Amino acid sequence: MPRKVLPIVLLLCVVMRASPALAQVDTPVAGLDAFWAELGRSIMEGDIDGMRGVYHPDAVGLYWQGDTYSMGLMTEANDAQAGYFLETRNGARTIDIQWRFVKRVHDANAAHEIAIARFIETPAGGTARTSYGHIEAFLVNRGKWLSLVSNVRWNATEAEWNAAAPRN
Repeated sequence: MPRKVLPIVLLLCVVMRASPALAQVDTPVAGLDAFWAELGRSIMEGDIDGMRGVYHPDAVGLYWQGDTYSMGLMTEANDAQAGYFLETRNGARTIDIQWRFVKRVHDANAAHEIAIARFIETPAGGTARTSYGHIEAFLVNRGKWLSLVSNVRWNATEAEWNAAAPRN
């Protein structure tokens, strides 16, 4: 290596090591955090296109209420929820959703994440209602993280929420 290039290479190595933000821009956790942030943003803002954008085209969803569940392609589920999202965007309600992770297993290409969700829905001029759910997602990295399978059970408790590790 030419002598003039070596100091520049060494300087770059020092800068990259000293700045984790530069060295780890594309880590799986950062990408997965971006997935959850976009999912939450789309729900809270009533952005159905944003919601569609976090799912793989062939994604499957399971949605449990008590002992009964519905299952289907997320494209169909998102289409069915379009009115709810539009109402949210137009101010019929405000929503706050947060996740606390119970388990995060991933490599650069695939991930399995389990979280407790806290969903607070407040109708315009109404009283807030809080629900807690177990959320399990299987994701694939296709340049951005996309959910392949989403399993949602709205049967978690506030105690489970409190026991789960806060998201960093």
